[in-house]
Amino acid sequence: MSPLIEKFNGIRIWVFGRDHRPPHIHVEYGEEMVIIEIEHGDILAGSIPARKLRMVLEWLSKTENKKAASGRFYEINPHLITTRRRARKQKTKK
Repeated sequence: MSPLIEKFNGIRIWVFGRDHRPPHIHVEYGEEMVIIEIEHGDILAGSIPARKLRMVLEWLSKTENKKAASGRFYEINPHLITTRRRARKQKTKK
C-alpha cells in the first residue's frame, strides 16, 4: 500500500500511516516540503515555491481529489476513524 497519492509537475503528494489529526497531505517539491490540511487547505508546516503551492491547492480544491486524499488518509490511519466517531458521539450527548 503506497502512500503516494498523486504526482504532477515535479510535485509529489503523500499520505503517511501512523499519522495524526487533522487529516492532511505531505507535499514534496524537490528538497522542499509542506503539510496541508485537506478540508480547508490550510498550511500546517513547511513551504514550497508559491507557484507549485497554487497548483497543489488548485488540485486539492477539486471535490474528487479532496475526497480521494481524505479517504486515503483514513484508509492508512484507521485508528483515527474511531477517534472521530467517538468525538462526534460525545458532542451529541450534551
